[in-house]
This record gives sequence, structure tokens and C-alpha cells, in this order.
Amino acid sequence: MAIGIAVASLAASSFLAEHGAQPKLIQAILDLMPHGGPQVVHDRLPSRVENRPVASGWEQIAIAPDRSGNYLTDVEIDGRFIHMVVDTGATYVSLTNADAAAVGLRPAPADYIYKTMTANGTGVAAKVRIDRLRIGSMEIYDVDAFVMPPGVLGTSLLGMSVLRRLGSVEISGGQLVLRR
Repeated sequence: MAIGIAVASLAASSFLAEHGAQPKLIQAILDLMPHGGPQVVHDRLPSRVENRPVASGWEQIAIAPDRSGNYLTDVEIDGRFIHMVVDTGATYVSLTNADAAAVGLRPAPADYIYKTMTANGTGVAAKVRIDRLRIGSMEIYDVDAFVMPPGVLGTSLLGMSVLRRLGSVEISGGQLVLRR
């Protein structure tokens, strides 16, 4: 069974469309980022997340877009922080090979058997399980994720294998709002 990952971000697609660009997406956006895109960040709190309780009792996290219109946040995976793009078009959390290694996930070459579809074409990935993932103070356990081969993905993606487990994901006042 082929499992597809669409690496095109809904937020980035909207931004590009509004500015007249064709959505040849993630790589073009990553090219705009300084230093080739975000790198693994350790031992610090998320920088773009505003955590606040809401009257309904739900927890709410608001993420402001960066200057390119992407919603980036620091996500803690098993005690280490990784800078990720929130991507509603990605079926799974997708980790760069370097980010996966930084959090102790090192699939064997024979594990890269899942077919993927990205903005750059088709490829393969290794499926892994993340024990604990935290965005702000929201914790999600037993998360299915993909590890991409080296050089395939510029920035790790926070995909639907996490987002669908939240109460809601919406754009409000220009910010991406996650509720649980």
C-alpha cells in the first residue's frame, strides 16, 4: 500500500497564490529562509507560540506566520526541540534525517519502504513512532511519523498525524490557532 505525503503547505499555498506565484512550494519557500532553513534547536522554549487557556476549558496555542507566511514552531520530541513547519498538507509528521537522528530515531536503510509524493516528486521514507511530542504544553503520545532520507526534506513538518488529534486547527486574525 502506498502512503502519500503531500508536502505542500496549505498556509504557504494561500500565501503564494495571493502574491501571484505558482505553488511549486516547499523548496521555494525554504530557499527564502536564512541559512538554508531552520535547524535543530535544543533546550529552549518555543519562540513563536503563544500559549493561553480559553474560557471553554480548551488550551489554545496561536502561532504567528514568519515573513514568508509559513507557520513555524518549536516542537519537543522526546525531550529535544526541533523547529518545524505546520503543514496541513502532510499526512504524517515528517522529519528530516538530521532532525530524526537528533532525537534518537535512526531507521536502517532497509526501513525506507514507504512510497511518498512530495512537491519534488516521488520518493521513499521510513515509518517511525514518536513516544511523546509536545507543542507548547499540549502533549501527544504515540505519534506515527516518517523519516525522510538525507537531503530530501529541508525542514521537518508537523503534519496531520498530530494535527488531527487536536480539537481544532484554524487561521484566525492572521495566526494559526491550535486548540485541544
